[in-house]
Amino acid sequence: MNMKKVFFVLAMTVISFYNVKAQQGVAINNSGAQAHASAMLDVSSLDKGVLIPRMTTAQRIAILSPAPGLIVYDTDFTQFWYFNGTIWSPITGISGVTGPTGPTGVTGTGLTGANGATGATGATGVTGATGVTGPTGTTGIGLTGATGVTGATGATGVTGATGATGVTGTGLTGATGVTGPTGVTGTGLTGLTGATGATGATGATGVTGVTGPLIPGTNGQTIRNNGTTWEASSLIFNTTTNVGIGTTTPVHKLHVVSSASLNAIYGQYSSTVYGFVGYSHSGLLGISDNSSGAGVFGNGSSATDGLYGVTSSATYAGLSAYNSNGSGDAVYAINSTANGAGTGSGITAQSGQSGGGALFGFNTNTTGTAVAGAGNNQSASYLTNGSGGAFTGSTFGTVSWGNSAADGIGITASGNNLSATSYTGGAGGIFKGSTVGAYAIGATAGTGTGIVGLGNNVTGSVLTDGGGGAFSGLTTGVFGHASQTGNDTWGGYFDNQNGDYCYIGGRDVSGVIRKVTGSGTVSTIVNTTDNKKVLMSCPEAPDILFQDYGVGKLQNGKIHISLDPTFSNNIFVSEKYPLMVFIQPEGQCNGFYVTNKSKEGFDVVELNNGTSNTAFSWSVVAHRDNEYDNAGNIISRNLEGRFAPAPLPRAKKTITQKEAETKKAEPVKRPLKTK
Repeated sequence: MNMKKVFFVLAMTVISFYNVKAQQGVAINNSGAQAHASAMLDVSSLDKGVLIPRMTTAQRIAILSPAPGLIVYDTDFTQFWYFNGTIWSPITGISGVTGPTGPTGVTGTGLTGANGATGATGATGVTGATGVTGPTGTTGIGLTGATGVTGATGATGVTGATGATGVTGTGLTGATGVTGPTGVTGTGLTGLTGATGATGATGATGVTGVTGPLIPGTNGQTIRNNGTTWEASSLIFNTTTNVGIGTTTPVHKLHVVSSASLNAIYGQYSSTVYGFVGYSHSGLLGISDNSSGAGVFGNGSSATDGLYGVTSSATYAGLSAYNSNGSGDAVYAINSTANGAGTGSGITAQSGQSGGGALFGFNTNTTGTAVAGAGNNQSASYLTNGSGGAFTGSTFGTVSWGNSAADGIGITASGNNLSATSYTGGAGGIFKGSTVGAYAIGATAGTGTGIVGLGNNVTGSVLTDGGGGAFSGLTTGVFGHASQTGNDTWGGYFDNQNGDYCYIGGRDVSGVIRKVTGSGTVSTIVNTTDNKKVLMSCPEAPDILFQDYGVGKLQNGKIHISLDPTFSNNIFVSEKYPLMVFIQPEGQCNGFYVTNKSKEGFDVVELNNGTSNTAFSWSVVAHRDNEYDNAGNIISRNLEGRFAPAPLPRAKKTITQKEAETKKAEPVKRPLKTK
């Protein structure tokens, strides 16, 4: 039976099955079995196969408007090809699990098929030795074995025991000196007692006098002589329990009340040492012009306060002090005990009010200092222009803590009359200013560092020749962030006095994301053969390009090269942005040409219908595709980056430091009052 008759019989069979079983698939077999329910065409045989249309590469490419999924057998490549809707691509198999070893047969050599369309990379098989040409065996297809379970993490080792605490050293107490002998007490002789004289006789009782007149008055009044006669007086009032002066209702043993123009009680030691109890608007007024004394002296010994004042007034204080001498102190407080480890203070102040302070200092002079403090037995230093506070110490001038573990701040400082700022997570310090938040100077010209920042509790490092700042962290030393969105925003900017500059991590004015942009060249450092450090610089281009390299080998004068899927996924190929391919032969041939270029790969064909198996190396250059977010919006216009406008140097100004004049103040040591 010739081919025309076979084809006619086959066609009629298919039509018959289709007419009879329109609701089922078509089955072609010798057993009479029906087609599988999932198949429109089910061909089965134990000794025959299915032939797909066979044609040359030129014939395949010449098919007009091929349908997506159309399959042919390319006789030039000796390989099946399919049309994916855009280009023709070879069909390659998926590497599977190796089947059991069959009986050893004659080693054959088959033609290597062209590379297929992009897909998962299979494992590379071992190249077999070349033998006598035999039939090509069927390629086995199997499933890739599952990845083994990750082993459990080993247990953490036991922490070593803490070393024993060292013995505390204790010095010996010096011996008590010997008590000197007690002097002899002198005793004089007692004189003799004289004889007792005789008792005289008792005299006669006198006549009772006339009863005087009764002075009228009220209960509690006392009497006084007005120079002429006796009269009742309420100036001194006696309730038999209390005595009042200036009041008829005394509630104390001695209760003295004065009018607004009089002083209640006056006491005087001398014309220059005197005082009042109940003086004008004050409860107590003490005046002393004696250098050994005090206006008011209170001694609570070891049991209570030496001086205690109470008021409920919002205008006045429980205790007020004034000094009218320009060099004097209004209040002088000292803990007189010898230097030691006690907890006493010269002044202790306490307040429970949110609108005030436990200790509040004001200096009304325009160059005055409100509070000055010196520790470590140092002299206090202060600015001649004055300040809110000036503190001096041998190691630390000022120490501040923010004790809240959640949001404590050690110190917050604001300049330019700005309000204070807090931070939710807490900080060691917050500094705020209109143009400069913090200004730090490393004053040593050769080695000074302006500011040192340490993160992750690491040990810091500084340059031996100093710098404006030195920052260290466990994984990141310096972090820069531009909070504004849009173009021309950068994470960092650096320049030098020569005008050279560099932008780091940002987006230029054209909307292209750049990692490093600046004047000069990008370079790396390598070693020479004698271990010296030299520079190598990067080539640069006006477009944003990607490059890739590889090797290949012709099979009967042609081969298809598939590009890496990751590379293909990030390039854009079109008539305007073509894929540029460069081929370098590595053997004798008629020469090459490149065809069928796409973002997935290209064909290499030998000239003049050559059929060599020449090896070659290749390189490709392609434009980087635009970058998109998950919503499909462009976030970097890479295709428009050719000769994009460059960001210019940032404007800057010089900040001139100004040294503030300081003075030292020695505390005045006064004699201690011990009355």
